[in-house]
Amino acid sequence: MRSNKASFVRILAILGAALLVSSCGPMNGQKKSGGGTAGDSVSNPAAGTGATRLSTESRFYVYAGLSSSSSDAAAAAPALGDNTYVMRIAHSNDLHPPSNDAVVRVTYGMPDMPAMGTSEVAAARQADGSFSATLFYSMAGRWRVTVSLRDADSQDEYVFETTL
Repeated sequence: MRSNKASFVRILAILGAALLVSSCGPMNGQKKSGGGTAGDSVSNPAAGTGATRLSTESRFYVYAGLSSSSSDAAAAAPALGDNTYVMRIAHSNDLHPPSNDAVVRVTYGMPDMPAMGTSEVAAARQADGSFSATLFYSMAGRWRVTVSLRDADSQDEYVFETTL
């Protein structure tokens, strides 16, 4: 158990350092203030490849990708029906994983069809420390997914879009 946690922290540290070196500004494209809306520029792990990104207020590193038992890229693409996302999260200030009391909720909907409303699911903590949530995409189109994170005094969100 301890070696899994240490490996997870090391992997996140390496990914975080690589991302910090390779880009500037908000890493998930969210505008921090002024002009535009959250929908103007959001991360797009559409094919389930995921990427480690900073949350909107830079409090957490978040990796969100589709779970797939196959190595086939098409199998990892979002599809109509159930789609299970795996989220790996670490505090950005010390790269520690969230505490056992952390709460992760996922809200999703179609921004082009606001009358449909949004759906919300609680992400379940997995044995390896990651979180998973199953989202049901009822129709083709653009979907916005917001991962809300709360751990101790830290609260933030990570937003991405995907298109079916």
